[in-house]
Amino acid sequence: MKAVICGVNSKYVHSSFTAYTLKANVVVEGVELDIVEFSINDISENCLRNLYKYKADVYLFPVYIFNILYLARIFSNLKKVLPNCLIVAGGPEAEYGVEIFMRKHCSVDIVAKGEGELVLPCLLSAIQNGEELDKVNNIAYRKNGRIIYTVESGERMRMDELIFVYNEENIQRFDNKILYYEASRGCPYRCIYCLAALDNTVRYKSLDKIKEELTFFIDHEVSVVKFTDRTFNANEEIAAAVWQFIKENNKKTMFHFEIAADILTPQLMTLLKEMPSGYLQVEAGIQSAKKETLLASLRSSDLTKIEHNLKQIAGQANIHVHIDLIVGLPYERYDDFKASFNYAYNIGANMLQLGFLKVLKGSPIEGRLEDGAYVYEEDAPYEIISNKWILFEEILRIKALEFVLDKYHNSGDFFQTLPYIIKTFY
Repeated sequence: MKAVICGVNSKYVHSSFTAYTLKANVVVEGVELDIVEFSINDISENCLRNLYKYKADVYLFPVYIFNILYLARIFSNLKKVLPNCLIVAGGPEAEYGVEIFMRKHCSVDIVAKGEGELVLPCLLSAIQNGEELDKVNNIAYRKNGRIIYTVESGERMRMDELIFVYNEENIQRFDNKILYYEASRGCPYRCIYCLAALDNTVRYKSLDKIKEELTFFIDHEVSVVKFTDRTFNANEEIAAAVWQFIKENNKKTMFHFEIAADILTPQLMTLLKEMPSGYLQVEAGIQSAKKETLLASLRSSDLTKIEHNLKQIAGQANIHVHIDLIVGLPYERYDDFKASFNYAYNIGANMLQLGFLKVLKGSPIEGRLEDGAYVYEEDAPYEIISNKWILFEEILRIKALEFVLDKYHNSGDFFQTLPYIIKTFY
């Protein structure tokens, strides 16, 4: 039996970490599993043509808010040219709100829920052997015009059992691409706008395994590796050991980490201070500088510590600092956002990203929409249009600010001009 995993990325420079993880970890005797990759900027007819050439029995699609509109067309047309193939969708955009997803995308035969490394071997084996799918846990499938749900086991992958995605045979495929790596799954926080709030069981790989796998990146002088961990420094011991290892062994690779800046301990701050230039990027989600907003978002943050720690890191200039704000959170009005923006801008980070609240399917905020009279896009990425605290007109103003911010600040092209203008005229 032939199966194909189709990873559709948001940009050419990205790589489909999910697709390669599944390829490495889903092994079923008698099943030939291949990978194809595209970006949402590719012509959809080219994607369809390449998929058709495989004439596979099963096509597997990781689905996210950034690629669902592109994939919707692929699903429909693939079914037209290969009516007997099975189309399997997974990922957050398919997994949450399965009923709505499968009604909307009639060409999708099966939705796989949970961790694909556990679900897909059972699913592919059942399909290959012509078995009924009701014994395969964590899926939804069509049968006689109905959507059938199987048992949800809640089983989780043991992190050290995950096979490393990259090897000598495939590493050249990632030339000029950003590579991804996970040392853990889950998140200890419950922010209402994030799907990570649904999995608070944080599971880590062992330090020995992490070091062994990072050595592969270092030895192959990979340009950029982004850790997918939601809050990398949630475990101080692991964070310190990994950063110490990078400090002592790295050559040319830039490692990117998402962190919580207010829980950076003196030990971690010292490591960051002593890190050679070009070894690390850190991204810290501030989201808002209004305490009431953070409290309502179930985001426990110490704004004083965030400012102090990030200013120290940014001031040393050896580490690229990226910070985020989210527009549209509870209780943050337009003037409140001004204060949040000034707070974040004055930190002096290399990049300040303005995000706009997305009401993700399955996220906690989806159940609290009436509280804030949220109006948002019906289709992905479900971005906010307005709420009871901020008007659409005000959001448009902030979007104009976002354009200017990216062009003049985040580009890094005006690092002397901007401070002069702000200090002299504002």
